[in-house]
Amino acid sequence: MLGIGIWLIPLSVALAALAFIVLVVFLVIALVRLSRSLKRTEYLIEESNEIARNVNHKIHAFDPLFDQFSELSHRIERKAEDFDEWDDDEEDNGHQEKLQMAAVGLELLELGLVGWSLVKKMRRGR
Repeated sequence: MLGIGIWLIPLSVALAALAFIVLVVFLVIALVRLSRSLKRTEYLIEESNEIARNVNHKIHAFDPLFDQFSELSHRIERKAEDFDEWDDDEEDNGHQEKLQMAAVGLELLELGLVGWSLVKKMRRGR
């Protein structure tokens, strides 16, 4: 029994050292994998930021178009209000009313052509 006790302490120390070495190896493997995952994550974040910058740039490129369409919309509203006022005004004779309606129609056509040209310009700008 005494012979087993002499070998028990060094065997325990050897097993503890072996377990520590295995633990260190697994930790190193885990840290290497974690490092690779972090590098991939950083790459994906950079790609996402680049996409966000591109989208933001394209949104700002459309701002002038939206501003011009807003102005066009307000002009159309004003012309429609003018048309309603002329339509409600019963003092005009028929000939003058027809001329005014034709003028409003031509102005609305002009506004429509301006809007169409803006759309074509933006399509060419892509």
